[in-house]
Amino acid sequence: MSRQQILSDMEPIIKSAEESGLWLFCQYQQLWFSPSELRKEHANGRFIWGPVNWEVRSPLDLLESAKTRLMDAATNFYEVKKRIGLG
Repeated sequence: MSRQQILSDMEPIIKSAEESGLWLFCQYQQLWFSPSELRKEHANGRFIWGPVNWEVRSPLDLLESAKTRLMDAATNFYEVKKRIGLG
């Protein structure tokens, strides 16, 4: 499939996400982009993958994932601090 065909196939998905206030997520690469971010990446020749590679999801899912990683890191920090006798 040509680059132009992929971009053409992606446009309705990007537009739908944009209109719904949603983002695009690539499960394989664990990448998140707002519609405008993905358009910029496409303009720079990056992440030009067909629709099968993308899911339209709420950016709140990304926020929740970041929160979980932050909490896990904080827990790990305090566990290490305790183990080395500083906590």
